[in-house]
Amino acid sequence: MSLWWARRVVSPLVWDDTKVSVTGTTETEKKNFRFFKIGHSTIYVRLTAWASGGTGYVKVYVDDETSARLTLSTTSTSETKLESYFSIADLADGVHTVRLKLSNSGSYTTYQQLLEVYAI
Repeated sequence: MSLWWARRVVSPLVWDDTKVSVTGTTETEKKNFRFFKIGHSTIYVRLTAWASGGTGYVKVYVDDETSARLTLSTTSTSETKLESYFSIADLADGVHTVRLKLSNSGSYTTYQQLLEVYAI
């Protein structure tokens, strides 16, 4: 992944190393945090995830939106780093909530542990 963001002002938002999991295909919120947007345009997410089988999904939502801003997936059965970013340029400055929801493509378990989030 390109480090295009390395030359911009980066504001750390959250570090979390709590292991969470979901079994099955139902998307379930497992982590959330609030942040104050002041002029930022991008959220960068780096996390670890894995699945006992099937494909594990970690979806990132903002506020009460019903469409995920970011979907990360893995078929790895061991802890694997996933990372990407999404735009928040359309959000007004102020307080917002980021929600992580987990699911799996089948009846397997998806795990998520380390989470780092930055506003750029």
